Formats: sequence, structure tokens, C-alpha cells
Amino acid sequence: MSLNVVQIMAGDEEGGLENHFVDMTNALTTSCNVTAIAHPKYASRFRPDVKHIGIDLSKPRLHPGNLFKIVRVIRHSNPNIVHAHASKAGSIIALCKPFLSTKTVATVHNVKKHMSFLKTYDLAIGVSDTVRNTLPCPNKISIYNGVNWRADRISIVPPEYEKMSDGRTPIIVAVGRLVPAKGFDLLISAWEPKFGYLFLVGDGPERGRLTALVAARGLTAQVFLLGQKDSALDYIRAADLTVISSRNEGFSYAFAEALLEKTPVVSTNVPIPNEVLPQQYLCAVENVEAIRLLLESTLSNVSRLQQLFTPLFDYATKNLTLARSRDQTLAAYETLME
Repeated sequence: MSLNVVQIMAGDEEGGLENHFVDMTNALTTSCNVTAIAHPKYASRFRPDVKHIGIDLSKPRLHPGNLFKIVRVIRHSNPNIVHAHASKAGSIIALCKPFLSTKTVATVHNVKKHMSFLKTYDLAIGVSDTVRNTLPCPNKISIYNGVNWRADRISIVPPEYEKMSDGRTPIIVAVGRLVPAKGFDLLISAWEPKFGYLFLVGDGPERGRLTALVAARGLTAQVFLLGQKDSALDYIRAADLTVISSRNEGFSYAFAEALLEKTPVVSTNVPIPNEVLPQQYLCAVENVEAIRLLLESTLSNVSRLQQLFTPLFDYATKNLTLARSRDQTLAAYETLME
């Protein structure tokens, strides 16, 4: 008998959390009857066999009208499990729980200060070991956010790379929203022309500031802000190295994508790079000089990186895909229902 599962998310933005919610909800339909409670804007992204209930949860989480509506919708869905994603949805379900007769699961996507609501949950999932260790729930596990990735994906060499490449100068990529948490200002501040060409893929409120920083450092011939791209994976696969310069992460999708695309990666000391990479490919957080030294040491041996990273590429194929994350989530559900 298939489980009836309600997945709920309160956000209305576009990022790793939202992509994971949609991907996981769709993936779970292979084994569960799934209802998704999420903002109406996501409706077109769910598979036809997902029952999507569009509710705008952008209002304060204590809004009584929303709480009443959510309780009513969940009761009508008659779920075995309600699975909340991120702290806002998690706290909403904690408030609703006294009026529900169902198991509750929460996935936490980053380290947060105010998580006491998790004490009422039957299971808490951290998207990395680092996040899991901060959770106050008595029953907690870690499940990495898997990438919706296919080994037979056909990739192309981005035209920006073809224009700049001479076959000798390394091409380095960094991917993510242009926000302070990603630390792209630190990366640009650490960059030296001898490292090669740096391409930043992504958009966000920091774009103007980062563009000005590139100009101020005289790097307009070496550092390029490309904006949002439909297939960031092409930019990762065709690069010699991916760099993660984040100040904080719950789970770095860029890291998982780089290893799945068989591109070596170096990172600041954030999850999940710091749970997978050897120390020689990590450096201190929010430290320009540490990033510069990491790049210098790594790029001095760029021709051997593919060989050195082969075991890590294999690890990613086995552990960092959406299928693996779905299977671990289903196993957690089954254990909870025993």
C-alpha cells in the first residue's frame, strides 16, 4: 500500500531549497501518493500525478487564516506523513500538529538559531551532517540533497569559453545567486590574472557591486559575470575547476553538480564540501588570502586534477543524485511507519 504524503513549503523564491522541494516532490510519486502545499507560482513545475494545493504562505507564520486552511487541507488529504521543508513551513506544521493525527517530518536546509519547534517532530532531516548536528529533534538523520542529474546528459561547450580558450589558460567557474552568502566578492578580491579566466554564472542583487569590484581590481579581461544561464551544468562541465567561496551553506548544490559533471572543485569550509573533500582542497571561510592560496596551490597542478578527483567523482555518482536522496527519504518514511 502506497503512503499518502503531504509535502509543504512556505517560500516563494527561486533557489536550491525551492528546486529541491519540487524535484523531491516529483520523485516521490514513484512510490507515494503526494500532495504538495506550496505557492501557486510553482504549479506548472509539478508532475501531473502530484496534487498541488496552491496557498500563499508569505504572510506571517502565525496568521490564523493560513493555519486553519492548512489544517483543513491536510485533514482532507488524509496523509500518513506530513513533510515540511525549511524553518517557516516547519514552524507552521508544529503549530498545526495538535490538530493533526499524522507523523511529521521536517527537512532543515541550513543552520538556524531558532529551531525549538523541532522538538515536537517525529523525525528531523538535515541536508548535511553539519546541519543535522544542530537540530534539537531527538530523532534526526542527514540526507544530502540530490541533484536531478542524468549520466547521459548531452552537454555543449559554452560560447563564452570558446571565445576565450587558448587551450593553455585555465577556465574556472563559480555558480550561484549573487548574494553575500556566496562570497563572490571574496573570490574576486582573491583573483589574480595568472590564475586564468573566471566566469561567474548567476544573477542577484550583488551584481552591480561585483561588477564594480572587477573593474576596480583591473580584472575586466579575466573575470566575467555571465548572469543567469539555462544550463549552468554546461559551464561547470567545460571548466577546468569549480570554486565555491561561500560564507555559509546548508548544502552546496554547486559542489554536487561539479563532481557529477566530473569537474574538480575547491571550496571554503562549508557543507557539504567539508564532509567530502580532502583538506588540501578546502580553505577558511571569509578569508581572501586563504582563497588566493587555495587557488594558487590547486592551479599549479591543474593537469593532474582529473586523475586526483576520480574517486570523488565516483562518490558523487553513488551518493549525490536525486534518486539516492529519494530512496533515503522513502527508507526514512518506512522506518517511521513501522
